[in-house]
Amino acid sequence: GLQEQASTSGMTLTAEIKVGKCRIIEFFIPRYIWS
Repeated sequence: GLQEQASTSGMTLTAEIKVGKCRIIEFFIPRYIWS
């Protein structure tokens, strides 16, 4: 139903944010290590 769709999209959004943060961290960590 609508609630299931809302919770699924919410979980997907949360997962995408977590992945995005991981990618940002992976991008910046080498700069900290080598700087």
